[in-house]
Amino acid sequence: MFQITFHTRNNKTRYRGLMKQKIFALSRCLWVNHVRLALFEARIAA
Repeated sequence: MFQITFHTRNNKTRYRGLMKQKIFALSRCLWVNHVRLALFEARIAA
C-alpha cells in the first residue's frame, strides 16, 4: 500500500522491530481506510 510509506524518509519507517512494524502498518491502514470512509459518507450525505 503506497500510503504506508508516503510520509517517510527514503521509504523507511522510524520504528525498529518486527512487532512495531506490524503495529505501524496496521494502524496506518486503519487510519487511511477510516479517512476514506468518512469522505465517502460525507459525499453521500451531501
